[in-house]
Amino acid sequence: DDAARDPRTAPVLDRLDAVIRARANLAAPLMREGKWVGTISLFDDRPRAWSAREQRLLRDAAERLWSALEVAVALRDARRERERLRAVLDDLAVGVIVAEADGRVAIANRRVPEICGLDPDAGEAPDLAGYTAWWPDTGEALGLDDWALS
Repeated sequence: DDAARDPRTAPVLDRLDAVIRARANLAAPLMREGKWVGTISLFDDRPRAWSAREQRLLRDAAERLWSALEVAVALRDARRERERLRAVLDDLAVGVIVAEADGRVAIANRRVPEICGLDPDAGEAPDLAGYTAWWPDTGEALGLDDWALS
């Protein structure tokens, strides 16, 4: 009810007091796979008893916030990997295209516009769906699934 009188929290209140003038604190641990990974806390500047509803809401919020944090970290990591891939591909002396199954270009390195005669500053890449090629032994046209694209 009063964090200043609770032996578990009183020792740290002096340090926190410069930042947070808290007399009541409700904390929910963030657990993953049975391990503590963090804490989310609510503070009030007056002593108070936290209701069961407030405690439940904080636990629910902690779970949702942790899930959102995990998604944000995964997106950040994916962005970093994409930037790393882009840097490696752009350092290659050959043109590299990664295309979707329908022929749309997902990634084209910096050499592709030069090789295809496109404006490199415009960020253009060829539309592979418009290309036609033929099997040399049969003369049949290649389908989108036949192109050697990754």
